[in-house]
Amino acid sequence: MLLGGLWHGASWNFIIWGGIHGVALAVNRYFGQLDSNIYMVAIFKNKLIAWALTMVVVFVAWVFFRAVDFNTAMLMFRSIFQYSPGWLETKLSPSFFELLLFYVLLQYLVHTTTVGFENYIKRPFTLSLIVASLVLYSLVYYVDGNDFIYFHF
Repeated sequence: MLLGGLWHGASWNFIIWGGIHGVALAVNRYFGQLDSNIYMVAIFKNKLIAWALTMVVVFVAWVFFRAVDFNTAMLMFRSIFQYSPGWLETKLSPSFFELLLFYVLLQYLVHTTTVGFENYIKRPFTLSLIVASLVLYSLVYYVDGNDFIYFHF
């Protein structure tokens, strides 16, 4: 896979990209030959966990593939793992998260109780319509946004 990295370009980033894929393939082959009765092997052979690990490896490798040089790749990783609320801090008010928590709890109650909402609202479509209306209401009234530009004229 190192040669595959060199084929994409003569840069350390492409060599690292190929190396990451080569190591991932070697680990895959190694775990594929082991007995599934071993606990750790059984975990890695779980399709969901295997898929998630594959995605993490591929996403990390893409950073090296996309970056101009190694320093840029390291800067990209720092940006990925550094906390920054970004648009959440400027657009969403705390009351929005309170409503979101309410909706999550409401959904949990609907799916876990047989007496509560299911006897009150007989049709799932009606309940879905009510929840969708509440979510739309919260998006319209609890999200702070910029005024439409033509309102300033």
